Amino acid sequence: MAIVKMNKITLLSLEKDKQQIIDTLMKLGVVEISTLHTEELDEEVAKLIVNDGDEQRVAEIEDNMAKIKAAIDYLGKYDTRTKGLFEPKRQIDLEQYQEIVSNEQAIWQVVEQINQLDEQLVTLRAEQNRTENLIGSLAPWKDLDIPIDTPSTRNVTYLTGTIPALVDMKKLEEELCTTVPESYLKVVNSDRDQRYVFVAYLNKREDEAMNLLKGYGFSKVVFKDLSGTFAENIAKAEQNLQYIEKQRAEVKKRIASFAGEIENLEVLHDHYEIQRDRTKVLERLIKTDKTFMLEGWLPAEESEKVRQQILKKYDCLLEIGKPEKDEQHPILLKNHPLVEPF
Repeated sequence: MAIVKMNKITLLSLEKDKQQIIDTLMKLGVVEISTLHTEELDEEVAKLIVNDGDEQRVAEIEDNMAKIKAAIDYLGKYDTRTKGLFEPKRQIDLEQYQEIVSNEQAIWQVVEQINQLDEQLVTLRAEQNRTENLIGSLAPWKDLDIPIDTPSTRNVTYLTGTIPALVDMKKLEEELCTTVPESYLKVVNSDRDQRYVFVAYLNKREDEAMNLLKGYGFSKVVFKDLSGTFAENIAKAEQNLQYIEKQRAEVKKRIASFAGEIENLEVLHDHYEIQRDRTKVLERLIKTDKTFMLEGWLPAEESEKVRQQILKKYDCLLEIGKPEKDEQHPILLKNHPLVEPF
C-alpha cells in the first residue's frame, strides 16, 4: 500500500460562481477542502472578510436526514427483497434521480404516514400493557364471585386486601372471630408471597377489626372504575387484547404497504446528504461581499484534470502546487492494483 503524493490547491473566485464551483469539485470527488480561519490572515485583510457557512441550514438538513433514515430503517423490517451478501450499491441515472427529487413532497407524505402509523403502534402497545397489567391484578380474585363495585352498607363494610404468605391464617381467623365476632374472612387465593382475602365486618367494630388485621400485615386493595365480577372484567380485558392485536396487525399491514418506497427514500436521503455536504463545506471557506476563497488538497496525479475543469468553466485565480516543506497535509493511501478489487 503506497502513500499518494498530495498537492495544495488555492482558489479565489467570484461569490456568484461559488455554488457551481463547489458542485464541480464535489463531482470530481478528489479535493479535500481545508478550513480557512480569518484570524490567520493579515489584520487589514481580515477586516474585509468573514467565514462562510450556515450552521442552522446544516442542522435542518441533518434533521430531515434523520427522519428519512428512521423511516428507511423502520421499513427495512418489512422489505421482502432478497439481497446478496456483497450486493453493490444501486445505481440510478440522472433522469431517475431528478424524477424522484421532484416528487419530494409525496415522499415526505410517506415519511409522515409511517410516523403516524408508528405512533398508533406505540399507543396500542401502551394499551396492551395496561390491559395485561389489569388482567394480572384481577386474576388472583377471579374466584370471588361478587361485583367489584359492591358498596359497603350503612352497617357493614366490605374489603379486599392482601396478607403476607408467612402469616398463620388459622391463628388470624381464630383471633378475629374472638375479637370481632361480627366479622367474616375468606381466603380467595394465594401465591408464594401473599394471600388474597375478602373481609366483612360491622361498621361499629371497625377499629378493633382494622387494628387486628393491620397487626397481621393486612393491606387494602381497591379497584377503581370497574363494575361486574372479577371474572367478567378479566373476560372483557382478554377480548380487548384480541381487539388490540387485530388493530396492530392492520397497522403493520399498512406500514408494510410502503416497503416499495424504500428506494425512493434512499435516493431522497442521499439527495439531502449531498445538500448537507455542500452546505457544510462552506464553513471552511472565507468570503467578502463579491469573492470567496478556498484551500484544500488533492492527489498530485489529479491536479491537471481539476485545473482544466475549473479554468474552462470559471473566471478565477487557481494555484495548484506542491506543499511547503514540513507543511501538514492529509495522508491518502492507494492499494496495489493486484489487491485493489478486494
